[in-house]
Amino acid sequence: MSTYPPRNRWLVVLIGLCISHTHAQTYTWTTIAGTAGVSGSMDGTNSSALFNFPSGIARDAGGALYVTDTQNNTIRKLTASGGDWIVTTLAGMPKQRGSVDGTNEVARFNRPNGIAVGNDEALLIADTSNYTVRRLTPLGTNWTARTIAGSPGTSGSSDGNGAAASFLLPRGICASSTGAIVADTGNHSVRTLTPGDTDWVVQTISGGVPDFIDGLLAEAAFNSPLALTMNSDGGVYAADYGNHAIRFLSSLTGDGLVTTIAGDGTGGRVDGTGTNAQFNLPKGVALDSAGNLYVTEEGNHTVRRLSFAGGEWQVTTIGGLATQPGSADGAGTEARFTKPWGIVAEPSGILYVVDYGNHTIRKGVPSSGAPAQLAFVMNPAGLTLNWDSSLTNYALEVNTDLMRGSWKSLQSEVTLQSPSFTYTVTNFIPQTGFYRLKRL
Repeated sequence: MSTYPPRNRWLVVLIGLCISHTHAQTYTWTTIAGTAGVSGSMDGTNSSALFNFPSGIARDAGGALYVTDTQNNTIRKLTASGGDWIVTTLAGMPKQRGSVDGTNEVARFNRPNGIAVGNDEALLIADTSNYTVRRLTPLGTNWTARTIAGSPGTSGSSDGNGAAASFLLPRGICASSTGAIVADTGNHSVRTLTPGDTDWVVQTISGGVPDFIDGLLAEAAFNSPLALTMNSDGGVYAADYGNHAIRFLSSLTGDGLVTTIAGDGTGGRVDGTGTNAQFNLPKGVALDSAGNLYVTEEGNHTVRRLSFAGGEWQVTTIGGLATQPGSADGAGTEARFTKPWGIVAEPSGILYVVDYGNHTIRKGVPSSGAPAQLAFVMNPAGLTLNWDSSLTNYALEVNTDLMRGSWKSLQSEVTLQSPSFTYTVTNFIPQTGFYRLKRL
């Protein structure tokens, strides 16, 4: 607790600053499976396992990872064991393209990309070059593949049931409470899949022609959307690859709106706020439990983070260095990636990235740096609190009576004035306030 003398006709006021978990975070990146620059198809542990241009990744509730090994035409699983990761092949035959439904190695895929874990723990797969969506269901130790929408070898944009529906190079998929959502990349559209009595029903909800238009679902346009993720409120974030932007669909119903939350439609590598930031071919998107978004970029070879505060999305680079491909492990911009693609986040913010061009799977762990300072100054406008803008998963709270009061969030009133978050205390006299940063 600190005591301030009156200045500019202010009364003497006591301000308590309760700071909890206030550490700036960077991300430390390590390779957990595969060997950089070496392609192949081998099950094994850590670097002894080999991939061939893997692209998509998903995580189940138990922490297992699932990867679409695109050029091997297989589906792989990564299981943590102590400090190791064990890689096994669940379905498909390495380098054998096809569209056969079946169990384990009998099944055939054709350059699968997106993958998601459904509500029933079955895997949903965008089988890109078959123009279909597949479902991989566990049965004991076996996995059975079934085509649930689209017809192998038949491209198109028709809505309908099961094989009557058609896609054009679907690449992204995420699970929803009612089924799945697909980024139908070649059709520049976002589509829903809902299980029916026997077939899955496909419906186009937005897009259809390549363009960059915000608005109602029926009016909006995308340019080769590649990845999707859904929040707890039913909103969907999309990596709009051809528009170099991150888009948000507020809902999947007719009154839903599509807005651009970051990126300006031109390729670049600028960190910043909202549409002042620039991306270069975003390919993957993931969401953590605190509402932070993570994006991988093909053109910049980086991993970016989007955090919402003060009504705006702040974009920062947390892995790799723009336009510098490579395969180095390390912290933040010391790490190097080559065309990273799929990304998934643990609720805690630990990240897993498919490093497509390096044939590897990478892990990003948020690490604490030096303690951050919650600075405060008195001025004619009031009391101003400032803290580092890297503390994106913290909320400012106030309590006017520690004995009987409760903590109240002030986060909706916080503004971003880079490189700091800022809050100005108004109606300052004569009350005492205790302020803290609380981890979300």
